[in-house]
Amino acid sequence: MKNSNITVVFSNRAYNAIISESFAKDPIETGGLLLGYILDNEVWVVMEVIPPGRNSIFQPAYFEYDTDFVNYLANSVSVQYKDNLLLLGLWHRHPGSMDVFSSTDDGTNRTYASLNPKGSISGLVNIDPIFRLTMYHVSYPLRYTKVEIAVGDDIIPPDFFTLKHYPVNGLNPSLPVKLKNENREDEAVKNSLNKRLKFIGSIFNKDKKTENATVSDRESVPANNVWYEKNREKVEAEYNLLSEKYPNVLRREEDEYLIYSIQHDGWTIDMRYPQSYDGISGSKDFRVYINNPLFMQNNFDYQLPYIATDANGKIYLTVSEVLGSAQINGLNVMNLAVNWLNKFAALTNSQITIKEFII
Repeated sequence: MKNSNITVVFSNRAYNAIISESFAKDPIETGGLLLGYILDNEVWVVMEVIPPGRNSIFQPAYFEYDTDFVNYLANSVSVQYKDNLLLLGLWHRHPGSMDVFSSTDDGTNRTYASLNPKGSISGLVNIDPIFRLTMYHVSYPLRYTKVEIAVGDDIIPPDFFTLKHYPVNGLNPSLPVKLKNENREDEAVKNSLNKRLKFIGSIFNKDKKTENATVSDRESVPANNVWYEKNREKVEAEYNLLSEKYPNVLRREEDEYLIYSIQHDGWTIDMRYPQSYDGISGSKDFRVYINNPLFMQNNFDYQLPYIATDANGKIYLTVSEVLGSAQINGLNVMNLAVNWLNKFAALTNSQITIKEFII
């Protein structure tokens, strides 16, 4: 049963945390806590996801939180926000395609639902082989309702991201700095935020006009002027090749770009097709972004090969440049990106020199 009145909105950071944790522990179960806000219009906004903790029990078909860790971290993160975050619920990975709760899950969900008169939310992740998140609202004592999901910082009011700031230079650290509009009546603030989130329900309106669509809308509104809409059969053929080689591959369409993501040795590889790609061959302008803080913050004494920086200052790989025109496709580019990471690991471990860094 699906309740269209309830929508769970994830910040980019929160949604990415679930994906990262799921693949980092793949194929065993894992999970985390969901923190955020509940609005009067039945929108639940997940701002932060708390990891399970190193002393959790991770097994192929069983998972148990490190309770002391998650309680401590949840409280620590919550109070950093101007308006303290609430404990909304939890999520966890299930084996295979099992997207219903077990009897053990029922007991946990019943406990969480009892903590708030509005109940709680509970998510199930499946990787079969595509990442899939199913969200439920849980009312006490135990009633499950499947709910809609939306993702994106752009559909969350900026006020929600405001953190508490404390004075420095010898001032009393126990007194928070008064921010603009801090003294507004709580009810007025809540009503204002509710109004700004009312449009979220329209994200799921299939009749919404393309010219008024947000980034999230464009994921469900066909963009017939982009290559992957005109070459769906070729897109599926390339996807099948990629998923055969990389079972954990995820596909998404973002700002008229087609992007494939995989996890490799704890690194996230995002391969972005060029907009000029015709589904067969052509442009060498594939961009492969490596998402790893240690990599991005490292100061190297040498210039790494196959590296460029985009207009936003983000580093990406230009590995497609080594391919001949007839060789250019998503699978070959992804293979080169994995090869590049393997060579990078060998370089940082002093197994090869920078002159030997050739893919």
